[in-house]
Amino acid sequence: MLKEILKIKNSVLFASPEYLYWGLAFFLISVSVIIFILGKLNSPELSYGSKRPLVGEIKFFGFFAVLVFIFSMIALARPYVEHVAPPLIKRGDVEIIFVVDNSGSMLVKDLGVFGGQRLARIDAAAREIFKLYSGGVIKEGDKIGVFVFGLTTRLKVYPTRDMQRFMNEISKLGSPEYLSGDASFWGSNLALVLESVYQGLDRYDRGENENKNWTPKPKANRLVIFFSDGDFDFLNPASNLQEIEERKAYQGRLVSALLEFRKRKLKIYSIGIGSRKETDLDTILRDYKKGDYGEKLEEEIKDLKTRLRLDGLEMIAGQTGGKTPIPTIQNAASGVTDILAKIIDSYRSMSIETPKEKERQELWQYALYIACLIIMIGILMY
Repeated sequence: MLKEILKIKNSVLFASPEYLYWGLAFFLISVSVIIFILGKLNSPELSYGSKRPLVGEIKFFGFFAVLVFIFSMIALARPYVEHVAPPLIKRGDVEIIFVVDNSGSMLVKDLGVFGGQRLARIDAAAREIFKLYSGGVIKEGDKIGVFVFGLTTRLKVYPTRDMQRFMNEISKLGSPEYLSGDASFWGSNLALVLESVYQGLDRYDRGENENKNWTPKPKANRLVIFFSDGDFDFLNPASNLQEIEERKAYQGRLVSALLEFRKRKLKIYSIGIGSRKETDLDTILRDYKKGDYGEKLEEEIKDLKTRLRLDGLEMIAGQTGGKTPIPTIQNAASGVTDILAKIIDSYRSMSIETPKEKERQELWQYALYIACLIIMIGILMY
């Protein structure tokens, strides 16, 4: 307790300390003169039996006046204390690259019912991204990029702080109004999307730098979140010698792309979506009428099966240093928002910022309150 009192005492400052000196000098001089004059002019000779008490009513009232004067001078001197504000812990920004499988198999509704409707795999991916934004995991100042892929890859959004643009692109994910027989939609080229991601980010990082010796540098706050059912074409067994040779070349591209990710220390966090139980791919046609899809499409996909396959997703996460075993969404009620929130927050740098300005707390009003209280007590007593 004593230490706290001494600490406060040593930290009290005065904005107008001259009032303390002037008030003290005026008070001492005035009191001395008055006492001297009254003592000389008005004090009769006192006998032993008529001596006045040391403290009488009038003298006691003078004591109140002295206290009022003292606290009034203190109030005029405007005392205050300065507090050093506690340090602020600031978390840095992150750069999140969402890669979303937008192939035909992601339209399969094998997750059950959510919100009264059957949930497609692609809808589950969009839902998780929306939850990251609406839940405050994605914060102001973060940069977000979006790639979507099937047999081809499209960069929808370069890393940007424009959240409206980002959310507009995510809102477009889902079942298209018309199903075409475009081959790029009916398959997933994993090697191509990995190549497109690191090459696209290199172009973004390089910007207008024309230095021929420019090389990509790792970014500690950048990560890739990869949503897919893992139903990649290269996982299917080759049916002939030509496919075997093509598969070897494809594997070489895949290994090379993953090597580039490791050079950039860019980790992939895979999220598997779908049921582990096989589903007929042509079930997606139930949500469409005749004429809303190509004439030959029904025949082309009628014998195809699809399910959640973790092999490829585990491989790209493990090869780049991402989380394994990977999180999955295997039914409409499950989600990965909490897991992704922890992963994203782990990429935020932490810094401690000490405020330069001190907080000032005025104390003069308390001295004035005490002076007023003393006056009220004096009035009540006399």
